[in-house]
Amino acid sequence: MCGSPLSRFCIKPGYQARAEALYFDDEPDGSIVHQPDLYPFARHVARRYGCDTVLDLGCGSGLKLIELADEFRIVGVDIGANIEFCRARHSMGDWREIDLERGDPLGLSPQELRRTLIVVGDVIEHLVDPMPLLSRLRRLLDDAPAVVLTTPDRDRARGLDDTGPPANPHHIREWNAPELRRLLTLCGFRISAFGWTRNNDRDGAKNTLAAVCHGPSNVAGACRPSFRVQALVATYNEADIIVPSLRHLRDQGVEVHVLDNWSTDDTRARIGEAFGEAVTVEMCPAEGPTATFEWARILQRKEELAREIDADWFMHCDPDEIRRSPWPDLDLRSAFWRVSEEGFSAIDFTVVNFRPTDESFMGGDDFEEQFARFEWGTSEGHRSQIKAWKKCEDPQLVESGGHDTRFLRRRVYPLNFLNQHYPIRSTSQGRRKILNLRERIDPDEGGRRGWHHQYDGLALEERLVWDAEDLVRYDPDSFQAEYLFECLARIGPAFDGVNGVDGVERV
Repeated sequence: MCGSPLSRFCIKPGYQARAEALYFDDEPDGSIVHQPDLYPFARHVARRYGCDTVLDLGCGSGLKLIELADEFRIVGVDIGANIEFCRARHSMGDWREIDLERGDPLGLSPQELRRTLIVVGDVIEHLVDPMPLLSRLRRLLDDAPAVVLTTPDRDRARGLDDTGPPANPHHIREWNAPELRRLLTLCGFRISAFGWTRNNDRDGAKNTLAAVCHGPSNVAGACRPSFRVQALVATYNEADIIVPSLRHLRDQGVEVHVLDNWSTDDTRARIGEAFGEAVTVEMCPAEGPTATFEWARILQRKEELAREIDADWFMHCDPDEIRRSPWPDLDLRSAFWRVSEEGFSAIDFTVVNFRPTDESFMGGDDFEEQFARFEWGTSEGHRSQIKAWKKCEDPQLVESGGHDTRFLRRRVYPLNFLNQHYPIRSTSQGRRKILNLRERIDPDEGGRRGWHHQYDGLALEERLVWDAEDLVRYDPDSFQAEYLFECLARIGPAFDGVNGVDGVERV
């Protein structure tokens, strides 16, 4: 990069940076936690990359980094009183005094870096010249798998008309979202995730920018023409949504095979009319309808199909779901190709439950467009949604009830995909669905296995609609960026105390 200092940093014309800033002494006062979701997110990403080390450049007091020491080797880098505090306060950890505006070596070998996640939390705004740090980070990513970087969003914190210097005397300059994205791109970073996270745990404002960055991509060009993704969709009386549901999958480049559990409505007829031979349908179980709903048999059949069908990836899904990749410019097929080329063999999904706030739902329409309010999926069954996997010899769905597909040498992609879930769409549809489930539940599955209890708290004599004020408004254009850590890792205030399974096999 070249030109004046401000043009080098991609900040708008007329912005006045501070010539120097007060040293930021991060000794805690106990009143507020800044960046409350950054280090839980770092733990999630480090686990899934198979890292054994977390390197924190600009670690401050180290109080949030030290929480990762139960699982990772931690290396904290800072200067002055901050690093002295870390050495005096924390018995665990490797604390190194290095000026990030200089080129002093970090002392980590390429072999170590390959198993190291790098965190740079609210650092670049403190530096008179952030370029030495950004250049160093780019070189580190020749070996390290990823950098998670955050910095305040100037527009959100100060307003669109702010021209600096920053109100915070510890900051030299601050960026807005387009400026930071451009700066990182021009510095040679490949950005796989970009959006906002909470500034602190007191007001919950999303005033902090966050980016997950990598070095050059190892993905070999566009998705090859022969690459196949196969969805296995179980249906029962889904005529009101089946056509838009399957059309979405087809539009995303996904092939569809339906296992119909002997629907008594016109689900199968609608599939045939809309898709002809483009969507295959089989009856499950093949010998005829059963008195009870035997979910385990359906899952067993999906396991068989995943072994028999000649496809590269499989996805276990239901008709009341819309699946999305974390990259707006990639459909599911292209996103699965990217995941596969990066060396991963399974995908987790974050569940977002869309709820009706009135009785306006009309069957047959595009249900994704009809629901504008949601709540996060935080039940036990939503803690793991590893429902897409690369072709393998023996995928196991039954043991987890289909929530956590298991197989040997599984590597779950670090960033979750999205599962937009529409289980109840109106009072009449919801009552039919819940009553049918309660009447047909298999005693073994409901008892010993503990399945099919997701609707136990809903009373059928009441209207199955939600108060709009209790839900979050959904904006499809900004959703995944606005709720970055929630979507990518089920991390945020809605998930506090409910996260459990993370899809990592520890050997």
